[in-house]
Amino acid sequence: MRSMTPFLAAITIISLVFPSPGLSACQIQSSKGKTTGRHIVKLKPNVKMSTFLKSANVNATFQWEDLHAFGGEMTQSEIAALCNNDDVRSISEDGVFETSASTYTVQKDARWNLARLTASHNLAADKRFPPYYYQPSAGAGVDIYILDTGVYLEHNDFRGRAHWGKTTVPHADQKNDKNGHGTHCAATAAGENYGVAKEANIIAVKIFDDRGKGSAIDIAEGMRYVLTRSQSSKRPSVASMSICGLPNDLVDDGVALLTAAGVHVVARNHGIDARDISPARAPGAITVGATNVLDQRAIFSNYGPVLDIFAPGVDIMSAWIGNPKVC
Repeated sequence: MRSMTPFLAAITIISLVFPSPGLSACQIQSSKGKTTGRHIVKLKPNVKMSTFLKSANVNATFQWEDLHAFGGEMTQSEIAALCNNDDVRSISEDGVFETSASTYTVQKDARWNLARLTASHNLAADKRFPPYYYQPSAGAGVDIYILDTGVYLEHNDFRGRAHWGKTTVPHADQKNDKNGHGTHCAATAAGENYGVAKEANIIAVKIFDDRGKGSAIDIAEGMRYVLTRSQSSKRPSVASMSICGLPNDLVDDGVALLTAAGVHVVARNHGIDARDISPARAPGAITVGATNVLDQRAIFSNYGPVLDIFAPGVDIMSAWIGNPKVC
């Protein structure tokens, strides 16, 4: 057995120096998955592709001059020749890609506002609303801060995903929603039945009292809490601000700080030009207008050039306060 070792070593060296016929002398980049059987060739930047292809005599069914790349079906001998060509930068397999979200969950009993999100038409003429299709992991790993009147944490639609963050408004129930608006908004955003981001965490930031009133300072304190907590958690974060008021630099500057830190700030409707209210006018805010079942702008919706998007906003059924099952 020992006498064979030098012989095997010699064979190995020879095979490395002189590749077998039909095998390429360079390293082919593997796709590490399914392939089409085709190969992608990238040329060096200074090589003119049309000239190269004429001399290489390769059937290139794909060409992109700006990327110095071409591709197609090639024989082993053609690949070997390309590998030994000094004008070739790399050769790789043509890997197969697929959609990132190939599985959806169907919600058949969804209200019109959810059904409209995945329908291709307005639903005014529909006797029954179509199903709502969504990814089962929608919202997973995301924190949604509800800056509002608080959130009724015990509501069944939250399934334990709702948590109390901070109360900044004085003279109000410290850890409860006695108004209902915040709870309604929270479930519309992330409720199991009524919401879009059904796996997101909900964090209540109470900036309004039980009458739905709060000051610029109360709002700013809530925004500062969101900034501090989101920076600490390092989780993707959204600040839902269904609020409106006269133009206010303190509030607008708070939006700027949040968006600079990577927090998505969503601002609400008030029936006037959004350039005239805070935080909707803040450059970094995602300013949302409301539509009805006819896809028409709601009478209470913002309007104007600073609007970023419209979304269903009329006759929205959602969670409410007082009972874990009430809506």
